[in-house]
Amino acid sequence: VRDLGIPFHWEDVDPSAPIQFCFLEFFLYEDDPRYEERKARLAQYDLHPTESTEFLPEEVERASWFMLDTGQFGYPQPEDDFKFGNRTYDISHACPLCMIGQVQIAPFRFKTPPKARHSALLGLNWVPFELFVRTQASELWLAERFTGVRFSSPVLHKTSQPLDGVLQAHVDTVLPRGISLHNLVAEPCNLPDRIPEWLEERLRTTLVCKTERYNLPTRGPLTFPASVLHGQPDFVRTYEWFGSGGESYRPIIVSKRVRDKALRQRLRGGKFTPVLLT
Repeated sequence: VRDLGIPFHWEDVDPSAPIQFCFLEFFLYEDDPRYEERKARLAQYDLHPTESTEFLPEEVERASWFMLDTGQFGYPQPEDDFKFGNRTYDISHACPLCMIGQVQIAPFRFKTPPKARHSALLGLNWVPFELFVRTQASELWLAERFTGVRFSSPVLHKTSQPLDGVLQAHVDTVLPRGISLHNLVAEPCNLPDRIPEWLEERLRTTLVCKTERYNLPTRGPLTFPASVLHGQPDFVRTYEWFGSGGESYRPIIVSKRVRDKALRQRLRGGKFTPVLLT
């Protein structure tokens, strides 16, 4: 591996397991003068390439808006067959496939308190960009009078009692249409070739919506005209939908004030990706 002369990350996975394996990740940068040569050397191996963007520190500091994402821990309850939708959301007017149109009508239900004890910003699997925070974050945001965010209490599934020390942060403001599509890949909501049983039942009464959705960009940032974000609250969501298959979401965009305060107060768990204004 070292003979390739390519930066890499090596991590042994469970050294005590009967079968030994490791996690190996190579890093190629397009501004590397030897990029094409190194890319060709890696091409001889059965690897799975992915693309992402790294921002220079000065690019991050110049940004005035950021996409906020979190790690995801646990699953909404009850998790069998996605039935939590019937408890947490009104899905009567939702697309049967991508679920655009569902409306939250009840608290999210957690199986156990989040195990990421050092993370103040949290997420759940299956519901990207639904934001949960520990009281440390909610109290700070209220004290700073950040706009565009409100809070409610999720519950423990077995008891239906409020989850101690964790709140859901609701972001209800949706930006005007206007995101740049130059680095986004469209994925319309269309029927899959093979229709699962759970979808067949819903298709008897509801058609898929065919809404144009997008994948989050791997090259470059989300880009908006400056006018779209001018005068907006500190917390907003994109007008445009993102997602794949049965997963649809509107990413959360936050002001520089929110990001800077999170860093100064060491609120862990949030990933702040710069947004470009044109």
